[in-house]
Amino acid sequence: MRLRQKFWAGVGALVAGLSLFPSACNLGPYPDFLEPLDKLSPLEGQATTWVSVDDDGAYYLVLSDGGNFMLSRVGRNTSVLALVGSYQFVGSSLELMSVDEYSLPKETGGISSRAGAQRRTINQTKTYRVELGENRLNIEGLAEFQQLSTMMRRIDVREEEGGECLMRIVQSHIRTSQSRIPRFGGSGTAMYINNQVDFAGVIAGSFSIVIKKPTSPETVIDYDDFSDFPGFRFNGPYTTFVNLVGTGYLEGASEVEIQFDPEVDWDELLNADSMGGSPDNLSSDSGNGMGGAPPENDGYKLTMSYGPPNNLEIEKADVAGGDYRITVTQPIEYSFILDWPVLEDLDLRVCPLE
Repeated sequence: MRLRQKFWAGVGALVAGLSLFPSACNLGPYPDFLEPLDKLSPLEGQATTWVSVDDDGAYYLVLSDGGNFMLSRVGRNTSVLALVGSYQFVGSSLELMSVDEYSLPKETGGISSRAGAQRRTINQTKTYRVELGENRLNIEGLAEFQQLSTMMRRIDVREEEGGECLMRIVQSHIRTSQSRIPRFGGSGTAMYINNQVDFAGVIAGSFSIVIKKPTSPETVIDYDDFSDFPGFRFNGPYTTFVNLVGTGYLEGASEVEIQFDPEVDWDELLNADSMGGSPDNLSSDSGNGMGGAPPENDGYKLTMSYGPPNNLEIEKADVAGGDYRITVTQPIEYSFILDWPVLEDLDLRVCPLE
């Protein structure tokens, strides 16, 4: 009996060790034993991002002409719930066939009590009635969307609300990516100690995470031509330096480039074989998703700096002080500073929605 107890105790220690220090092939720890940490494949074909804003947050819907989608719900409190899968239009309906669900809750308390980001396989299909038109995608029972690029063309970063709007969209892009890092923000991030793991972008590129110096954690997240939204590109690392209770600071800078989506031609998109043909209620004004947007503004180039100087302060693994320094070089040259609370409330109602 004692020998049997010792045997199972040894098995338990081995499994625990595997979950904390995975091999170089980056397998485990969930949802199935030895499943890859990153199972995402980039969307196929050209894609467009749609956005819907309400009092509690925003939906971001990425549709590709290859029949794939990502639907992200980003809460004002920075929480994320994202679905990835395939879709098709059938008559006047849209079928979303979700394969995986990613979640990143806004948790409080010590790091040891937090679950962090989670992924689960759901294989679920939902059908919605849709109405389509110029820069309009109304999914009944979900939300009414407009093309993200159309809204962003109306932003004036020289105005306070314009700068806040732009950077809250950028931050939403970052949070969506973080939702795919298993156990990010929780105690389970110990698996990344001296173990760099790479994750693919929904559209293109990749990003990586690694934790150095486990006794005084130094976490590096590095973006390499990374894109979760069409037209967005992130480059550069940022690093958090914290103690074991999550107090410290964050520094680094990200180079951000945003090229606006091309015009949406519903007739061309929906007549693709993989889409199942045009919906019955396709409006006659469909085809130009850009409206009367100013032609001189084709996107943004900017640098987002976390310090130094004025590094972002971290307390219990959450931002608690400092500021963001933004330098815009396209379409105009302009710099501004955002106090840290601005990106802790991702309220897009400050954006030019109409």
